[in-house]
Amino acid sequence: MRVLAVCHDAGGAELVSSWARGRDDVECVLDGPAVRVFAAKLGVAGGRVLPPLAGFDLVLCGSSGNADLEQRAVRAARAAGVRCAVWLDHWTGYAERFVLDGERVLPDEVWVADEHAEQLAREQLPGADVRLHGNPFLAEVARAVAACDDDGGERRGRVLYACEPTAQAAARVTGDPRGWGYTEHEALERCLAALDGVAVRVRLHPAEAPGKYDAVVAAHADRLPIEISSGGPLAEDCAWADTVIGCDTMAMVVGLAAGRRVLTALPPGARPLSLPFPEIERLHAA
Repeated sequence: MRVLAVCHDAGGAELVSSWARGRDDVECVLDGPAVRVFAAKLGVAGGRVLPPLAGFDLVLCGSSGNADLEQRAVRAARAAGVRCAVWLDHWTGYAERFVLDGERVLPDEVWVADEHAEQLAREQLPGADVRLHGNPFLAEVARAVAACDDDGGERRGRVLYACEPTAQAAARVTGDPRGWGYTEHEALERCLAALDGVAVRVRLHPAEAPGKYDAVVAAHADRLPIEISSGGPLAEDCAWADTVIGCDTMAMVVGLAAGRRVLTALPPGARPLSLPFPEIERLHAA
């Protein structure tokens, strides 16, 4: 089989690259955060322009919120008569990820990672061929965390805070950077103010620029030992910590898979948590 993997955003890239590990039949078209994901995990760069699709047996895409690379690949594959699939990596905003130039463009198959996503996809994507394919990325990260884990003594009292570009996503969906009731800077500020007696590592989202949170971190550095993650493998940051905190990000689900305590830092008045996992606790009272 000859496969073309097409990814832009980090979440879908993590899924597709984990699936592709060890295969020799996969070619890549990558842009955005996916470039770094594939380079780090598979040592490949890929192209940035869709090639002629004749001869491919499958076009396998991630999905993106801001970019249209995957949607264009789906449209090209459907026009060329090549089987195509999109692998959804989360639990929200499905419908808008299949719109290109104002038109709905569904692939032949929509792949989902768990039963929660399967139910949501069937509700939000009528007519789609939804298929449960598991989550090779989560399984891979859980194994990686276990491989570098200790007995828990060293990581006790350590918190990994996972960031995400909330304001950008809210502005795209609602037209207002605070359309979801908070910004990422506000959430981190409130979280750090609530913590005491712990060490904190702040991990930027792959789409965020270095230095983005330096001012917030500096404001609390006199009372908390805080560091910025080097941006290495997420498994290493999870292995360092015993608790993972974020607002509504996939890194929190990785924390659950790795056996960590996980809390949401969504402030009062924010939109509801989209992650459908009852194990996630609240840092702030609703």
